[in-house]
Amino acid sequence: MKQLFLVAIFLFGVLSCGDSSKITVVNKGFYYWKNNSNSLESNEKKLIDSLSINRLYVKLFEVNYDSEAGIMPYAKSSLSFYFLDSSIQLIPCIYIRNNVFLSASNSELDELVSNILHLINRRTKNSYYSENGIPLKEIQFDCDWTETSKDKYFYFLRKFKKQWKKTLSCTLRLYPYKFEEKLGVPPCDKVTLMCYNLLNPVNSKDANSILEISELEKYILPEKEYPIPVDIALPLYLWNLCYDNDRFKGKIYGLIDGVENFTTKISPLWSRVERDTVIEDVYLRKGDRLKIESVSQESLVTAAKILLQNVKLQEEMCVMFFQLDEKLIKENSYEKINSVFSTFSN
Repeated sequence: MKQLFLVAIFLFGVLSCGDSSKITVVNKGFYYWKNNSNSLESNEKKLIDSLSINRLYVKLFEVNYDSEAGIMPYAKSSLSFYFLDSSIQLIPCIYIRNNVFLSASNSELDELVSNILHLINRRTKNSYYSENGIPLKEIQFDCDWTETSKDKYFYFLRKFKKQWKKTLSCTLRLYPYKFEEKLGVPPCDKVTLMCYNLLNPVNSKDANSILEISELEKYILPEKEYPIPVDIALPLYLWNLCYDNDRFKGKIYGLIDGVENFTTKISPLWSRVERDTVIEDVYLRKGDRLKIESVSQESLVTAAKILLQNVKLQEEMCVMFFQLDEKLIKENSYEKINSVFSTFSN
């Protein structure tokens, strides 16, 4: 009886080990989500090289629905892909607004599939990839689908996959990850779990809306096993959310130089504007408030450990950061970023 008891304890220990013990390859990636840049900055290239980044998820364009014009691509990236070589895999990303799937017919979605494939070929034509015959291996869609739009979105994904015939991935927010019975499982080869933007910044005045560990833990449950492979995306940005009372006025990415000269700190996250100021395209008036949020190295490593322990991960998976931006690199050291990659690979 004692021997059986010891064997039972041993088996429980083996079976309860997280999938992290099976990870053998951790691919390292960044999202690149800017519209107004046609090349990488020198610091962005240095970071890619120093961290041995081998995945770059680049937003090519967005898709919206207009009642008069119909389904239209916009916010196209002007990034040139000549800086890429065979050591970096380019993954084109397309953000599709949820209203497209609330409004479009199946025939319109069939046409959208063809149009997106055509635009991807055009955007990646002048690149190292095309000139050297390196095929694109993956395309990713980003959409905040809902219970109402999921059938149309999933129809679109199935149609696209039929024509694409290579790896198709999509982003997955924490809510549909936890409640797959309600939101469904997208018909893709894999998903990227977006572990950030967890809270409404106004309604959660004292919490970090980018990454609050207590909120992350509500969605990442130990008994959860998502039916298809999961990659991980974590936040690497600082933003200033600007409000007139509770009316959102805009956001400013990156640390604002001299912010302490025209604001007064009123809480750990909030500051009050003391004089009229224009930052980028946001006009701040005296009395407006800024919620300044960033993500610490400690929070990122803690989040990585929670994910490792509770998310079913494949032997080969990808960890990526949102996003690659020279302004944000200044506030994030190599050590901070690498510590997260190391957490997944150790």
